[in-house]
Amino acid sequence: MAVLNSNNISDDREDLPKVLLVIDDLPTVWITKIYLKEICRIESVCTGPEAIKAVQEDKFKIILMDINLGLGMDGIEVLKEIRKVTGYENTPIAAYTVKPVFEDEKYFLDAGFNYYIPRPFNKIDFQNKISEILN
Repeated sequence: MAVLNSNNISDDREDLPKVLLVIDDLPTVWITKIYLKEICRIESVCTGPEAIKAVQEDKFKIILMDINLGLGMDGIEVLKEIRKVTGYENTPIAAYTVKPVFEDEKYFLDAGFNYYIPRPFNKIDFQNKISEILN
């Protein structure tokens, strides 16, 4: 599914903090990159193993993690594996997911996420939340 990895959307501001987006939905990747282009640089991957490899190879200020990543690992499993990577024990990781019917913010915080950002969201609220986490 590397086709969904849309790193071709320009993220060329080296002065901005780097954020890892783990999601397998291309429209959400695009909208996230567009909304946050003045706040941070987004690197996107669409599977759990790709996310684990990315954090082993690079340093990210925040990780935005979808919960449902299709077949294979889900976002909670990926979170637990990332926490084992040296340097990522305390990195802010946000559950960045469509609001599920049976889970709420407490569910995700109890699972180990630092933040819960349900989609859909208001652009300004989203930008403010990411700026708050970065600072």
